[in-house]
Amino acid sequence: MSSPLSLPLDPVGRRFYFGSPLNLSRTSMHDSCDAKPLFQVSIFLQRKYSLTWKDSRSGELLLEEEYPSRPDSHKSFPVPPHLVSSPDSCISYLRGIVSDMLNLDDVSLSHDVASNIGSFVSDSAEDRAGPRGFYVSAHVVIVEDFVEEVDLDGIVMPIFDPDEESRVVLPRGASMSTMNKMKKERFCMKEMQEDGDESCSDSCVVCLEKFSARVELTRLPCKHMFHEQCIFDWLKKSTACPLCRCEVE
Repeated sequence: MSSPLSLPLDPVGRRFYFGSPLNLSRTSMHDSCDAKPLFQVSIFLQRKYSLTWKDSRSGELLLEEEYPSRPDSHKSFPVPPHLVSSPDSCISYLRGIVSDMLNLDDVSLSHDVASNIGSFVSDSAEDRAGPRGFYVSAHVVIVEDFVEEVDLDGIVMPIFDPDEESRVVLPRGASMSTMNKMKKERFCMKEMQEDGDESCSDSCVVCLEKFSARVELTRLPCKHMFHEQCIFDWLKKSTACPLCRCEVE
């Protein structure tokens, strides 16, 4: 059974991006021609972890994946018409709302989110505001970056365990003894051709490159062949043949 690996205590950084472009649509909530225009902002918020694993021996960055960290949230609110045309006023107004919504101690991140949305609202007010205002929707993704060092000797890179909140697991890849047995199945395509063996494939399904005459290949128990380095890298992550999924151990 795989042993879980807890996330590092603190993230190395936080950032945000928009999950989709900021969107604007006209509002049509007032029938009276004398009604003031309505400017509405809707923020859909997602929070994620970005987990990057680093080889503790070489320092090489191995894998980066994003995983949900908290339930999604949503907030919709009006922006007073007298603030819409002033970027600074609009951003200042949005900053308080965004800060409460994010609930982070990272003031600069809240400011950046508010600045992007506020600038879009003010620019839209100048260029595209109709007599009834508009509706702006923003899909904001907040990412906390974590880096974890792992020893890849006989294990695969971490994957998220949805049953254990804020944890990942490190399942084992092929054992070193199995890898050593694979080395005994080393040969070159030229040798196969000289022996008259026409049953082998002419390319490696891991890297998709054709086998050259003198590059060393490795054959798995299922008889499928791969570049030696390609299949060894694969077996650090999985115990199954990448072509037929037959287990090597």
